[in-house]
Amino acid sequence: MNRAVLDATAAAGGKLVFADNLYMYDSSLGPISESTPETAATVKGRLRQSMADELLAAHRAGTLRVAIGRSSDYYGPNGTDTTLGDRLFEAILAGKKAQWMGSLDQPHTCSYLPDMARALVTLGEHEQADGRAWVLPAAEPLTGRAFIEVAARAAGTSSKPATISTGMMRVVGLFVPFLRSYVEMMGQWTAPFTIDASVFQNAFGPLEVTPHDRALAATVAWFGGRRDRGAAT
Repeated sequence: MNRAVLDATAAAGGKLVFADNLYMYDSSLGPISESTPETAATVKGRLRQSMADELLAAHRAGTLRVAIGRSSDYYGPNGTDTTLGDRLFEAILAGKKAQWMGSLDQPHTCSYLPDMARALVTLGEHEQADGRAWVLPAAEPLTGRAFIEVAARAAGTSSKPATISTGMMRVVGLFVPFLRSYVEMMGQWTAPFTIDASVFQNAFGPLEVTPHDRALAATVAWFGGRRDRGAAT
C-alpha cells in the first residue's frame, strides 16, 4: 500500500503529506521529538520506520515531494476503529467500565484529529517541511484515568475507568482482530508516552491545539449522535 501511494503521487506530480505514528521511537528516553532515536524493536515500529525510510528515499531521489507528520494515539469525531475509538466512547456513553490499555496513571499524549489535520495541512503548504518527519503538536499529556473522567463528565455519565493488561489484551485480541497485534505495543501504555513538538512550533507555529475538555466534548457528542442515529434505524 505504501508503494502504491508513493507511485500514484509521483505519477500525479503531487506532494505526499504522510500521516504517521510514533511507533519507531524509543519512548523510554523521555518526551519524543525528532531527535529521539528510531530504535524501537517492535514489529510495528520497524515496519513504520521502513515505510518512512522508503518515502524519504524517494524524496531524495527526486521521485516526489514528501513531508511526514507524526502523531500519538488519536481520538475525535470520525475516529472509529482505533484504540481511543468506538469501544472506549461507547462504554463511556453507556456509563459502563471504560477500558484503557496498560496503566491508568501514566501520562500519555493523545492527539485530537482536527488538530492533526490542521498540522498536516501546514506541512502541505510549506516547502520547508519537505524531506523530513515532524512530530505534530498535541494538547498536554494526561492519564487514562483523567481522559475517562473528562469524557464521562462531557457525556453526563459516571466515570468508571478500568485497565486492559497485557494478558487481557491477548484474550481480547481473539475477538477484536485489530487489537491482536497491540500486545507488543503495551510498553507505550505502561510508562510515560509523551511528545515534544517544539521543532514544529518553532518552524511553523504557533499552531494552537484544542484543550482536551473541548476536544472530548466534541468527540462524545459525535459518538453520541452516531449511537442515536443507529438506534433510530
